[in-house]
Amino acid sequence: MAVTHPAMPRPASAVTPLHRELLLIAGIVYLAAFLRVLSLGEKSFWLDEATSLPIARLDWSSFLAIVTHREPGMSLYYAILHFWRGLGESEAVIRGLSVFPAVATLPVVHLIGKRTAGVAVGLLAALLLALNALDIRYAQEARGYSLLIFLTTLATFLFIKGIERPSRGLWAGYAAAAALAIYTHFFAAFVIAAHLVSLAVLRPRDIPVRALAASLSGIAALVLPLVIAAWDAARSIPALPAPSLPGLYYTLMAITGAGGVWLLVAYALSCVAAFPPIRSTWASARASVEAFRYGLVVAWLVTPIVLALGISFITPILSARYLVVCLPPLSLLAAIGLASIRPRWACIGATAVVAALAIHGIVGYFVYFPKEDWRDATRFVIAQGRPGDALIFYPPYDREPFDYYHGRLGGAGPAVVFPEQPYVPAIARGIPIAADPGEALLDRLPARYPRVWLILGRDQLSSREGYQAGRAVHEQLLKRYPSTRQKTYYGILVVLYSKAGGTALQQ
Repeated sequence: MAVTHPAMPRPASAVTPLHRELLLIAGIVYLAAFLRVLSLGEKSFWLDEATSLPIARLDWSSFLAIVTHREPGMSLYYAILHFWRGLGESEAVIRGLSVFPAVATLPVVHLIGKRTAGVAVGLLAALLLALNALDIRYAQEARGYSLLIFLTTLATFLFIKGIERPSRGLWAGYAAAAALAIYTHFFAAFVIAAHLVSLAVLRPRDIPVRALAASLSGIAALVLPLVIAAWDAARSIPALPAPSLPGLYYTLMAITGAGGVWLLVAYALSCVAAFPPIRSTWASARASVEAFRYGLVVAWLVTPIVLALGISFITPILSARYLVVCLPPLSLLAAIGLASIRPRWACIGATAVVAALAIHGIVGYFVYFPKEDWRDATRFVIAQGRPGDALIFYPPYDREPFDYYHGRLGGAGPAVVFPEQPYVPAIARGIPIAADPGEALLDRLPARYPRVWLILGRDQLSSREGYQAGRAVHEQLLKRYPSTRQKTYYGILVVLYSKAGGTALQQ
């Protein structure tokens, strides 16, 4: 008698849709990580980066003093950097702290895109963000901007979940993420404003009013100390140019990835292409959660730009670095538009064009985007300096990047006569730092120092007011040291003053 065997189940496909999705998002995350660690320590710290480290080095009492009265805006980032620097203090290690949140943002963007318009949109949005040169730039800076992007994106995801399925845990998580984002940078508040604007798409009965009110109250209570500190530190906020059409154009071009006008146009067309599917959803499912998700993406992109532009007519704050919170929604809206293009080959072609233009922006960032070259400027002054030389920094906070590289390069170097104290520790401990050297100090120099170095930073080179102020210090030194030689680095001017017959600087 023949032996019969039960029918064997047909083997499942080796790659399921979920596996394919996970493989693709893993590949995008790997690509993003590669681009963000590429040449991480190659460029010199610029002024703001070099200021982050001395703040993180402070003892806790001094740290609290400076983030309370001077630098509250990135207090969370500085606190994390305080511990992170235990791994090392090279440029690559310090900047590495910004790489992790930048990479972690991509899966969250994918999840938001997937919930909003499907897997393809989530993957496309993650890819576009991975290829955004501005996101890469701030993932490679020792500043808190990549952490800001991650926390605002996480808060947005939790906000969506809280609207869909209200729970105490989700809304508590939203309050915590939003508060931490504000402690990373004040502009996180613009994203919270966008969340509130997006509620206009929903029916009032679909809004969890009590949970939302409790969450917003929690955010307000958590950030109240920061708000109080911000009033005291407001005078230290750097001035920006008044808003203008060219300024808005260059800001938008930077946000799209600094790939030039064609990348800006490509993003604009992709975003315009997103509106037919959004309009269709709003027409067929008005005031639904599905329509809300689309509305949130639009509000998340538009609200921060509109608020920044409007406030800038009172106090200029329009800057690409402050609008990095718009990078995830820009990627999401463009992905919605690209995914809606039919036929399929046209969608693939349009995506390839946007990706190619974005890669052009990435190449431009790595090859052409300069940073203040404090490393080479410091090396030059140490090599050319003599025992008995004096060194003046103007403005005085330019001493911070010089001290960082002086400590790493070694060598004696000229004696710093202004400012006499390292800038950040002095400010943290309440030691007054004069705004300029003053004639009394300059009058004492010739009797003691045969040569004086003056280092003028970017603030004195990039604006008319700064140029005039730096020129005044220069002219005061010329009265006492008639012979001068100078050497320029990007964003830095090094001038050597000496008595008649001084030797030229070696190039």
